[in-house]
Amino acid sequence: MRPEPSERDNYCHVADEVPLRNYFQEGNAVSKPWDGVVWAEAGRLCPERPFPAYRHIPGQTPHPTKDTRGHSFSNTRQLTTEAPWETCEAYRCGIDLYHHGYLWESHEAWEPLWRVAGRHTLEGIFLQALIRNSAALLKLRDGNLRGTAHHGRAAWRLLRQAVQIKHAQRLVLGVEIMPLITAIESCYRPFWDPQAGASPVPGAAPRICVNSVC
Repeated sequence: MRPEPSERDNYCHVADEVPLRNYFQEGNAVSKPWDGVVWAEAGRLCPERPFPAYRHIPGQTPHPTKDTRGHSFSNTRQLTTEAPWETCEAYRCGIDLYHHGYLWESHEAWEPLWRVAGRHTLEGIFLQALIRNSAALLKLRDGNLRGTAHHGRAAWRLLRQAVQIKHAQRLVLGVEIMPLITAIESCYRPFWDPQAGASPVPGAAPRICVNSVC
């Protein structure tokens, strides 16, 4: 039986980092829910933007933009891609949201950028990998291990595809791509590969380490 999130886990954005290995024991969900916080001590890339009032969990909390009770209802921002990607507000805020457990919200921040970048560009493939990684952790928070495996493996494959486009390029949108590939594989391979011979999640969730901050 999957654990039910507590009210604090759903609505509080100040929480201690919880390694994913503490969320599962011997492949079974334990009773303590995981709030999705990836890196509580991460430096903010967009400190001027406050976090939403709650972390959206589909089916459990008001839809942020479609429900009048949503934390971002009537909150429209113009998307701009004129500045370098590394300084794009939506991109930076998406990383902040991701690290602090706003997994659905990070997906929403990055998706318009992905569509503008294009599905087959280096930047577009990288952004799609970030989106898939957020989706994988969102599924994990919901106890959906099959969804975790599906999205986690997709994120890993997309990053490997990005490396093949420009093999000599170390940074993509300010992020060192090879350590991120390693972190994503380490986190999700036990879910999609039963022969991996490791615990379901051997460490904490993948961190998005921007070169100017980490």
